[in-house]
This record gives sequence, C-alpha cells and structure tokens, in this order.
Amino acid sequence: MKSLTSCCAPSGIDVNLYPNPIDNELNYQLELKNDMHLTVEVIDLFGKTVYKNELDTTIGNHTFTFDLSELVKGIYIFKLNDGVNQVSKRITKQ
Repeated sequence: MKSLTSCCAPSGIDVNLYPNPIDNELNYQLELKNDMHLTVEVIDLFGKTVYKNELDTTIGNHTFTFDLSELVKGIYIFKLNDGVNQVSKRITKQ
C-alpha cells in the first residue's frame, strides 16, 4: 500500500513524501514560500547518514526523486533542514 505523508515546518516548507513504505525510490514534493537553501538527509537508526543532498530552491512547487535501492530493508529518518528549522519523518524501506 502506498501512502502520502505530509508535514509542515514553521519555516514555510510543506513536504509530501511518497510512497511510504518505499521499494527503490522516494519522491518528495516541496511547496516553498521563499527561496531557500535546503539540506536533505536520510539517516539510519544507528544515526549514520546514508543519503545527503543540498538544494538551492526557489519559491513554488518542486518534486524530487532519489534512488534508495542500495539501502537494506528497515526504518530510516528523512530530514529536511533549511538552516533554521527541520522537518523529520520516518520512512520504511521494504
């Protein structure tokens, strides 16, 4: 079953993650109210960063996809940080 997870940070970042649980790819949609420099991380339950990307984004809607096929099955934390505020969400790799 694919679900859509939505969360919002006080900084004005709206984030939708899908699918969750994931097979190989995770999509995230951003609706930004300002131009921002963002850091995206996926962290395993041991605290190790297994994916990291930095983005310079503009106002508006954006969709990004990244490949997580190399990850072992398990639970991870998706983090999106704008330098002041952070959104964290649990994701599951099938």
